[in-house]
Amino acid sequence: MRRPSVLVVDGDAFSRAVVSRRMARLADVVEAEDGLGALERLQAQVFDLAIVDLELPNFNGLDLIKCVRGHPTLKHIPIIVLTGNESRSALEGALTAGATSFLLKPSTGAPSASTSATSCSWPTAPATWRCTIP
Repeated sequence: MRRPSVLVVDGDAFSRAVVSRRMARLADVVEAEDGLGALERLQAQVFDLAIVDLELPNFNGLDLIKCVRGHPTLKHIPIIVLTGNESRSALEGALTAGATSFLLKPSTGAPSASTSATSCSWPTAPATWRCTIP
């Protein structure tokens, strides 16, 4: 059986490393530090899950979610938003754009791999966003 593959996208190297280390117990992990890097990796490899921060350099997490949901071969990938932004509007915006679920970053570290794994479900809403992936 193939091991699942997870893309972890976070502009903060420490947060990205913590999440990646935790997820590595369950899946093969690939990292990206910004939305553009994430799009490149999504085009080059098959992923079973993406964990995305909203606040990314160069191409933010919300725009990344919209592009993934608008792409015919990527739109099926579950996306968990992992963010420190607790504002209701940010979280609603992420879910409206197509995020599958969200987790808030705790102030003392990232969620455990078991928490991340049980929070995932497959998206069912059709995508309405379209963009060109560079």
